[in-house]
Amino acid sequence: MVLLNCVNFFHNTVNAQSTCKPCSTPSGRYLVDVFSVEEVIRTSDIFYADSLSKNPRALNFYSVKDSCVSRPLIVYLPGSGFIDRGANPKNTDVANAKALYFARKGYAVAVVDYYRVADPYTSGSKFNGVMHEAMKDVHAALQYLIGYHNTFRVDTSNIFIIGESAGGIAGLGAILSDVNGEFIAEEIPSYVSPEDISLNHESLFP
Repeated sequence: MVLLNCVNFFHNTVNAQSTCKPCSTPSGRYLVDVFSVEEVIRTSDIFYADSLSKNPRALNFYSVKDSCVSRPLIVYLPGSGFIDRGANPKNTDVANAKALYFARKGYAVAVVDYYRVADPYTSGSKFNGVMHEAMKDVHAALQYLIGYHNTFRVDTSNIFIIGESAGGIAGLGAILSDVNGEFIAEEIPSYVSPEDISLNHESLFP
């Protein structure tokens, strides 16, 4: 699993409560469950069609109905191996459970689908092309969510990307590239040490 913007997430989580005004912020919000599963609203298949995306793709959005006008956003990119197996990885029980894990703590959560094909590994150049398109999809989804931040009630200064397997590759590639998928960094930035990641990532999910 890749967690981007880790330092803010692990060390400044409590400060995120300041972004949730005006509202009555429950004690422990963003750290522990403060909402029930029944209070989480899931809106499925929101299309983030964008000229940067090869094909219009969709996301599932999770939020709670409260008075917050600006909440930290977690963008979750589920694993897929970049393989299109028919079933959409954003609709799996695993993706739903992980989205609920964060939504119950008060975060807004977007589970994003990205470019996949039936056989991405037939050649190195084909895999690179698939990865490139997936990175562009992540950019397109972020642009959509930021463009409609008032509608989704998200804080654009507190956006975190979580990705597993291919989703981690797409997410990491997106933050190291521009909107056209061209890399702008020569190496992975040192957001957090490997030791910190190993100590903290297991506590993200039960």
